[in-house]
Amino acid sequence: MRKYTLVIIDMQPHFGAAKNKILLSSIKLEIAKAIKLNNHIMFVRYIGCGKISSGLLKMIIHYNNVSFVNKDDQDGGHETLMALSVYNARTNLKFCGVNTDECVRDTITHIAMRYPKRFKIHVMENCCYSYSEASHKGGICALSKIENVYIKAA
Repeated sequence: MRKYTLVIIDMQPHFGAAKNKILLSSIKLEIAKAIKLNNHIMFVRYIGCGKISSGLLKMIIHYNNVSFVNKDDQDGGHETLMALSVYNARTNLKFCGVNTDECVRDTITHIAMRYPKRFKIHVMENCCYSYSEASHKGGICALSKIENVYIKAA
């Protein structure tokens, strides 16, 4: 898959999983791939939960094909869909971030159910995490049951 939008959810200090060094490294690799292919990168951030991880922001400081979306709820699907339409985003979406069993799951579910034929949604399993491995796996399991959602290793 060459052309896609990389959607990064809630990589903010309020969420413990966002501090996971392995997760951060995996997301950095995905950002580097997206930049190399000149793909759109979208950061979704939960209002009131702090700034996006500085290590991730440093990677995109000189990159122009990036956008930021604010949400005030666990489900950022509505806000993400609005931003995708504004930025004329690709139909292929790659998702990563935290928490797999909450914000990632709810945002993806909203988009997939609203537009089941428009988007191919790829969940980068090793680029998502939650408060525990069991919570992460539960989120992945729920997402794997949605028709246009594909679980992928990065």
